[in-house]
Amino acid sequence: MPAFDLKAPPLPTKGPFAKVGGAQKHDAGKDTRPGLIAPEFTLGIGKVLAFGARKYAAGNWALGMDWSRPIDALERHWNAWKGGERNDPESGLNHLWHVGCCLMFLVAYEARGIGRDDRAECGMMPKPPEAPETR
Repeated sequence: MPAFDLKAPPLPTKGPFAKVGGAQKHDAGKDTRPGLIAPEFTLGIGKVLAFGARKYAAGNWALGMDWSRPIDALERHWNAWKGGERNDPESGLNHLWHVGCCLMFLVAYEARGIGRDDRAECGMMPKPPEAPETR
């Protein structure tokens, strides 16, 4: 006979912990829930990033670039998908995965302050007004 019982205690059948086995974790007020992101989304972006790593270098995108480059690529892939084309002819991967990847680049560039925000130069947004001269 073993020195201790290997049987797990019975799971609660009522209350907030009935589905999770009784453990408590106070994360109800957390602002970030990455587990809610569809795995199809993250896996698809991962496939596009793997394609890019083979074509350029792993992490090349993180060096930054003119923001208009991923914006243009995002719009090309979005328009191709809207036009009924599912997969990119070069990579063979879904256009929506490419859109998500380009969006990820832009989110990271803005958050990290890398690359060059050239949207105004490219006519993507109005140029800020010039400051008046002071004397």
